[in-house]
Amino acid sequence: MNVYTYARAQEYLATAFKEVAWMTRRVQLRIVLIASLALLLSFAGIRPSVAQSSLPYWTEISQGGAVPDALWDGASAYHEGLFYIFGGLNGTYPNDEPVADFRVFDVDTLTWYDLGQYSGGPSARAEAMMWCVAEDNALIVSGGRGPFRRGLDLTHQDTFRFDPVHGWTEISQSAAEIGRANRSTEAVAVREKGKHKTVAYAFSGSSSTLPAFVNRPDGLQHDLVRYKNGWKQVATGLPAPRARAHHPLIYAEGWNSLFIYGGYTNDAVNGTGLFTPENYLGDLWRLDVHKETWNQLVFDEAGGPGHRDNAKLIADDDPARRRRLIACGAPAWT
Repeated sequence: MNVYTYARAQEYLATAFKEVAWMTRRVQLRIVLIASLALLLSFAGIRPSVAQSSLPYWTEISQGGAVPDALWDGASAYHEGLFYIFGGLNGTYPNDEPVADFRVFDVDTLTWYDLGQYSGGPSARAEAMMWCVAEDNALIVSGGRGPFRRGLDLTHQDTFRFDPVHGWTEISQSAAEIGRANRSTEAVAVREKGKHKTVAYAFSGSSSTLPAFVNRPDGLQHDLVRYKNGWKQVATGLPAPRARAHHPLIYAEGWNSLFIYGGYTNDAVNGTGLFTPENYLGDLWRLDVHKETWNQLVFDEAGGPGHRDNAKLIADDDPARRRRLIACGAPAWT
């Protein structure tokens, strides 16, 4: 497993990691800790020194410690110099098996630590929701799935909390909370200005691994949920984004908003359960966290990122610069 850093990114690292620390899906089975800094630094006006090439470049990090094996579709979270990963799949179809690997990467010492000594945590799974609760120095892992194409429903609905003092604790949930946790998607931590408690949001996500799941009535979740002492449904009203999975979800503090882009959805055109270009979306939505209302941001699609899933979305919302969103990665279908 390789880790890369971008030249002259140190000053930008703390902010950028919050948005771009992620476990890659289907990108040569590698973890990339700093994604798209080439674009970010170019937009920010940061250039290499005169002694260096005028073009942006990547530098591979020499990693120490318990370096993890190559994985994909895992969960990750970043907090104050520590990049946590949990789970994922360890191979390619038909030998893609889920793991319960739990590790942390210290970005100051460039060292990996295996946290497998903490027992009682989540079972092996991919695409779990994971986020940091900064004020408690804790992590939450919820939901997730097993591999597709096995003819079985291998979804997970449990929720766990981790901190270094107490280790793993499974959180008791009501039947309704169990149903809301049954999703495989990204979750994002939000702590609004002036507030002391972290909440997490997740939108939609896959909720079945059965054949042709994308066109099953229970194959995709349709709602926005918020985690604060348990999963609650957020009544956002209309308009609202279409149900989807493999979409990026981010929080932009400057806008106090969530953003989602693209992903894949059920296909009312061919209805076969096979993925075709009609399954992939290229829309951009913003949720005002305070008002809890969605708004679709319409743009010229001819010059946009196109229809795609597994993209990464970055919010550069520093008021000292021109605020913008940056989308990158993933296969495009237009």
